[in-house]
Amino acid sequence: MDLSKFNFNNFNFIEFLDKLDQQDDKYAWLHVLCLIIPVLIIFGIARKIIKKIIKFIFRTIFFCIRDSEEEEEEGLLVKHPYENRNDEKKTNKELDVQDFSPSLSPAKKNKKKKKKKNINKSSPNMSKDYIYSILDDDVMEQIENYNPETNGYPFYPPIKFWKQNYDTKGSQPPKQDDWLKMVKAVFVETNKNKGIIVRINFPYSESLNHLKVYNKAFINEKHERVEPSYVQGILGEWSIYRKAFGIVAQPKIKSIQLEGKPSYFSPENLQTILDGIILGSDIISKNEFSFVGHPNETTEDHLKILKKYGFKRIKIPIYDFSQNILQAINCPNYNFENVKNLVELARNNGFNHIHFECMYNLPKQTLNSLNETLKAIFELEPNQITLTKYEFVEWNGSHSRNFSKVVMPEDEEIRPLHLLAIQQLNKYGYTCLGLDEYFRINDGNPLVEAKKKGQLQYSSNGFIINKDIEKDTSERYKSNKRLILGLGIEAISDVYYGYAMNTRSVRDWLSNVLEKGKFSFTNGHELLQNEELIRGAIWQFLCEGRIKITKLLIRALSFESFRDIKYAISDGILGLSGFQIKKDGLIVLDGDEIWVKDKDVKIQNDFGRKSDMLMPGLCEIFDNTKYRKNKRN
Repeated sequence: MDLSKFNFNNFNFIEFLDKLDQQDDKYAWLHVLCLIIPVLIIFGIARKIIKKIIKFIFRTIFFCIRDSEEEEEEGLLVKHPYENRNDEKKTNKELDVQDFSPSLSPAKKNKKKKKKKNINKSSPNMSKDYIYSILDDDVMEQIENYNPETNGYPFYPPIKFWKQNYDTKGSQPPKQDDWLKMVKAVFVETNKNKGIIVRINFPYSESLNHLKVYNKAFINEKHERVEPSYVQGILGEWSIYRKAFGIVAQPKIKSIQLEGKPSYFSPENLQTILDGIILGSDIISKNEFSFVGHPNETTEDHLKILKKYGFKRIKIPIYDFSQNILQAINCPNYNFENVKNLVELARNNGFNHIHFECMYNLPKQTLNSLNETLKAIFELEPNQITLTKYEFVEWNGSHSRNFSKVVMPEDEEIRPLHLLAIQQLNKYGYTCLGLDEYFRINDGNPLVEAKKKGQLQYSSNGFIINKDIEKDTSERYKSNKRLILGLGIEAISDVYYGYAMNTRSVRDWLSNVLEKGKFSFTNGHELLQNEELIRGAIWQFLCEGRIKITKLLIRALSFESFRDIKYAISDGILGLSGFQIKKDGLIVLDGDEIWVKDKDVKIQNDFGRKSDMLMPGLCEIFDNTKYRKNKRN
C-alpha cells in the first residue's frame, strides 16, 4: 500500500483500516497499532476517572465516621462541676494560649510565645488550654524539657537495651551456671541482714483486657487444667534456687509479692504456692507482703487466705470509669462500684495499705474522664497512688487490634493528662516520693519520713528504707544491693550484678522447669562496671537530689551527660560546687558535686514541688542508653 498516494484531506478511519486489510502482511503491524492506541487512551482516561471517584467516596465515608465518633465522644463527656456552659463555644483562637508543642526546642518555643489573655480560672474549662494557662511560662518550659513522662528506672539499662549488642556482654540470656553463681554471691552478702524478695508473676485470664499481653495457654484452654501445672512450675523454679543456696544458710524472706493476676487462681492453689515458698525459710517481716487484686475477680476467700500468711497490702489497677473507654479496652464490667467493694472488703480483712495504680493515656481518654475518675478514687482514700502512662504496643496480640493509634490520645494531649493528674493528687493531700509515686500525707508513711531523714533508697523493687545507709555519698549506691527472685512466666529477677527474664510461653516455661529442671530465660543482662555506677547515680540522685561525681563516675558518664548538666545549671535548676573535673584531658565541669536548687519550692495552683516534676528528666541526664537530642538549637 502506497501511503504517499493516500488522500489525507478526506481521511476516513474505517476506510483506512479496510484498505490495510486488503494489503499483504507487512502492514499488519500498522493495523494492530491503530486499534491498540485508541483503546489505551480510553482505558487511561477511564482509570483516572474511576480512581478519583473511589478516592472521593472513601474520603467522604472517613470524614462522616470521624465526625460521628467525635459527636458521640462529646455526648459521653462528663461535665466538670465548675465548668461554665457559656465557655463551651470558645475556640483556641479566642483563648489565644501559647502552643507548647513537645517537638519544639526551647529556642523555637520562645519564638512561638504569644501573649495570654485572661482566662476565668474560677470557672475552669477542663481543657489543654486551661491546664497550660495556670502554669507560668518558664515553669511550663522547664517541664517540657525535664519531664519526659518516664515510668521510672526499676532496671538499668532499660529492658529494651538488654538485647542490644552494644558491648561484649548482655546480648544473650545468662547461662544457668553463670546465673546461679551470681545468685549465690549476692545471697551470701545480703541474706543475713536484708533477706530476699520473692516476686511471683501470674498469667492473665480469658477475659481479654486489650491493655495486657496474654498467654494463649490460659485463653484457649480451661484454666482448671493449666492452673495445677503452673503451681508446680512455681514450686519447681523455687526449688532450683533452694538447691543453689545449699547449706550455706536458710533463706530469710523479706517480702513476697504476687504480681500479674493472682486472683485468677483459686485460694487453695495460692495457699499451696505460699506453703511451698515459706517452708524451710525464715520470715523477716510480713509488713511488705503484697498482691495485685482485680476488682472483678478477687473474693473474700482470696483475702482471708492471704491474710493468714500476713499479707496487708493490696494493689488495685485503676483504668478510666468512662464506659466509652472501658468498651475500647474490652473491660465493660469494670466499674467504680466493684473497686469500692474490693477496697471495703480488703480493709475489713486487715489490709491496711491500699495502693491504686492509675493509668493515663488510655484509648479515647479525655481530661474530663480522667478528672472524674480521679475524683471518684479520692473518695476511697487510698494510701498510695502510682501514675502509669500506658504505652500503645501494636504487637501486643491480635486482641489489641480493636483499637489503634487512631483512638489513642494525640501526643499534644498526653502532657495535659499527666499535669491534671499531678495537680489533683497534690490538691487532695498526696505528696510525691519520686517518679509519679504518691503517698497520702496524713498517713505518716515511713517512706515519706525516710525521705526527710535521708534514709530513702530506690531499687528495682521500688522505694525502700535503709537506716544503715553509708554516710559517704560516693559509696551509697552499693547499699542498694538486694536479691530479688522472680518466679513464673515473664518474671524478672534482679541479683544486682545482672537481670534475667523468664519466657512468656507457659508451655516452654513448664517444659524447662518441670521436665528439664532448669530455668527458662529468654532475656537478660550482665551489668558492666560503668552500668553499675550509672544505675547507682540515678537511684541516689532520685532519692536525695544531690550527688558527688567521683573519678569512677566521671569515666562512666558520657560527654553528652556533662553537656546536659551544664544546660540544667544554666537553666537555674541545678547547683554546682566543689573542684573542677576533667574527662579525657578536657574540662567538663567546674565542680564535682551537683544538687537540685529550690528543692522544696512549690509551684502555684497545687502542682506540688517543682523538683518532683523535673526529677525524671534530671535522672535521665545520667542515662547513657538514651538518645538525647540537643535541646538548644
